[in-house]
Amino acid sequence: MEELYPGLTVSRGKKHKLLGMNIEFCDNGTLKIDTSEYVREAIEYFGEDVRKKVSSPAARGLFQVDLESSSLSKEKSDVFHFVVAKLLWIMKRGRPDIETTIAFLCTRVKGPTY
Repeated sequence: MEELYPGLTVSRGKKHKLLGMNIEFCDNGTLKIDTSEYVREAIEYFGEDVRKKVSSPAARGLFQVDLESSSLSKEKSDVFHFVVAKLLWIMKRGRPDIETTIAFLCTRVKGPTY
């Protein structure tokens, strides 16, 4: 395999890192998948304070778009796109509870506004 795929990282044992996930095979036959580092990285890259506690990832005004708001700068638009892509990956791999919010954010990637 290493000849076919140079630079391939091989890990053995019960703990592995793969595509933003920490994977651990437990002695009781269960599997733990932790994406908290990946989430933390997305939050830090976003650069906004998002530590507010909420009861649901889908806020009351989630689907309300202010048509009068201005477009994000190219730099902020790129950050938004990058973070939404990370959150989409997280949602598909282990956080189905954020699917509604991320699906809506995906519709805003092409023309994000304030």
